[in-house]
Amino acid sequence: MKDIGKIGQIKFDGPVYLSLDLDCLDPAYAPGVSHHEPGGMSTREVLEIIRNFKGRLVGADIVEYNPERDLHGMTGMVAGKILKEIILLYNQTKDKLWKLTLKRLIKKSYTEKNNSEILGKQPVISEKSDGQNIKEFLEF
Repeated sequence: MKDIGKIGQIKFDGPVYLSLDLDCLDPAYAPGVSHHEPGGMSTREVLEIIRNFKGRLVGADIVEYNPERDLHGMTGMVAGKILKEIILLYNQTKDKLWKLTLKRLIKKSYTEKNNSEILGKQPVISEKSDGQNIKEFLEF
């Protein structure tokens, strides 16, 4: 636990499935779990790890919630907050992938256009297209 700050330095190259076990949290933050972990992580630490995640998130789950032990729905609220952050992370990851894919497709189209003009074929992107916006997007 003392080196928790180093977690933000980890970067994943491949797809990642995130499984969050709620009993990693200290009982002060999540009493509604089956196996308490005194001295566990705070909600803020878990959220910080999620917010600093570097990689391509493809799925996630939140496990070990026990509503019978949850005082005043506190663990349920923590789980909801964590779920919201995971969904936000997933959408950001998905947006980045979409932009990268679109960039590759546009670059490919420009290459095909230039090749087709050399070969005397119909260009993929016509001269009337808004090339300036595409160039700005590619420089993003």
